[in-house]
Amino acid sequence: NYTWRVGRSRPFAQRFSQYLSVLMVGPVLFFSAVGLTASIRGSAYVQGLMAVEPLGMLVAYAGKLVPYLLITLAFAFVYVFVPNTRVRFRSAMVGALVAGALWQTLGWMFATFMAGSTHYTAIYSGLAILILFMIWIYIAWLILLIGASIAFYHQHPEYLAVRTREPRLSTRLRERLALLIGGQIARRHYRGDPPWSSEALSQALGIPNSTIQRILEVLEAGQFLAHTADEPPRYLPARAPEMIRVTDLLNQVRCFEEGAQDRAGALLDPGIAALERRIEDAVRVALEGMTLKDLADSLETTAPAVSERP
Repeated sequence: NYTWRVGRSRPFAQRFSQYLSVLMVGPVLFFSAVGLTASIRGSAYVQGLMAVEPLGMLVAYAGKLVPYLLITLAFAFVYVFVPNTRVRFRSAMVGALVAGALWQTLGWMFATFMAGSTHYTAIYSGLAILILFMIWIYIAWLILLIGASIAFYHQHPEYLAVRTREPRLSTRLRERLALLIGGQIARRHYRGDPPWSSEALSQALGIPNSTIQRILEVLEAGQFLAHTADEPPRYLPARAPEMIRVTDLLNQVRCFEEGAQDRAGALLDPGIAALERRIEDAVRVALEGMTLKDLADSLETTAPAVSERP
C-alpha cells in the first residue's frame, strides 16, 4: 500500500480473507517452481525423452522456463490482490516479469554461494543455516518490492515526472485543482456520463493520484462531493451544483484544517484582519452568483477528452 500511495486499509474481514488467499496460493506456486525442475529431470520418462534430440533440448528449456513462469504468476498474484487499489493485470505482469527474472538469477547466485561456503558452516556451525536463511529472506523481500515499484510506475507514469514522493502544491495550484476537479465532476453529472474515479481524473489531468485524492478529501470534508460504494469509489456532487457557490468551494480549500485558534491568531492584528476582509470582498464581488454549474458549463470547451481505461 505504501508503494501504491494507498492511505486507507481494507475492512478487517476483507483483509483476512484476501491475505489468507495470498498466503495459501503464493507458497504453492513458489514451492512448485522450486521443486518442478528436479521432479521433471528425475522422471524416467523425461530422461528417455532427453536422450532423443531435439526433444532433449526442448525439455531442458522447458525445465528452466516453467519455474520462471510459475514464479512470475506468483508475483503477479501478489501485486494484484495485496494493494488496496485496482492494479491492472498488464502492469502487475510487467513488475512480475522483472521480479521473476531477479528471483531466478539471484536465487541461482545465492545457491552457488551457499554451495561454496562450507567454511561458514565450520565457523558458525548450525547458526550458518539460520544466518543464510535470513539473508535470503531479506533479498526476497527486496525483489518483491522492486517488482511492486515497477508495476506501480508502469500503471502511473505521471509519477515519473515528480521529484518527490508526495508532490507539493502551492495555494494557487490547490485552488485551481479544486475548481477543475469540482467542475469536471459536475460536468459529468449533468451530461449523464459515468462519474469520475480518482484514478481516471489522475490520468485525464496528468496529475499524481495521491494529489487528486487529497483534493477530493478536502471537497468531501466541505460536503461539496460524495463518493459511491463502488470499488474504486466514484465521486458525485453532494448536492445540486447550482446550489454550490464557487466562493464557498474556494474558502473550503483555503481554510481546510484551519482550527479556531489559527483563525484567532491571524485576527489579532487589525491591519491583517482588514486586509483579509478586503481580499474576501473582492473575490466575492468577482464571483458574485457563480455556481458550480456555471463553472462546469465553462469547462465544456477546455475539458480534457480522456476516457476511463479499465
